[in-house]
Amino acid sequence: MKRLLLSLILMARFLILPPTILAQCGYPISVTTNNNYCVGSTLALSSTHALASIVWYKDGQPVDSARAVQSLSTSGVTVAGGIPLDSNNSQVVFCTGICVDNNGNLYVADNIHEWVKKYKPGDTVGVLVAGGNGTGANANQLHNPTNLALDGQNNLYIYDAANNRIQLWAPGATVGATIIGVGTGSYSGLGSGLAVDCMGNIYVGD
Repeated sequence: MKRLLLSLILMARFLILPPTILAQCGYPISVTTNNNYCVGSTLALSSTHALASIVWYKDGQPVDSARAVQSLSTSGVTVAGGIPLDSNNSQVVFCTGICVDNNGNLYVADNIHEWVKKYKPGDTVGVLVAGGNGTGANANQLHNPTNLALDGQNNLYIYDAANNRIQLWAPGATVGATIIGVGTGSYSGLGSGLAVDCMGNIYVGD
């Protein structure tokens, strides 16, 4: 869980908010109010990442805090796949991994098609962002992609299971770079998890 650091400056009965509000690890936060940010306003903060608490600072010292309330839907909505396969066989067949970026875009790995696609909010057709060139071990191919992770620059990390490697695909790239696996050190490829923290450190279960 992330801790939000929010500075509020009291001047002449008005609350002046900083132009950019970020969570502890740099995730953007949107803020709305019911009273034009005047004293007594109710602030509503939202983020694509979960928040544990909201902390107010004055002169570099915390002066107040509030617990963040998480609001979750009780019913699911299909955001990728779930429709009959089309003639080009381009729909999700076997989803083996997902992740979501700061803009709410969904990334889906499919180890039948050997690709990863990106779905913008509201889209029913994804855009190819990795693989899609058949099964193989070349830089533009994947073989059983499973776990996915993103860093703060939206670089996509893919656990390419059958190739015993972790691939890094930069936004817009047509090939991936092997950063863990074949030729980069000892790695069995029997990974059970993949994560990237806000400092860019990579965590792999082997």
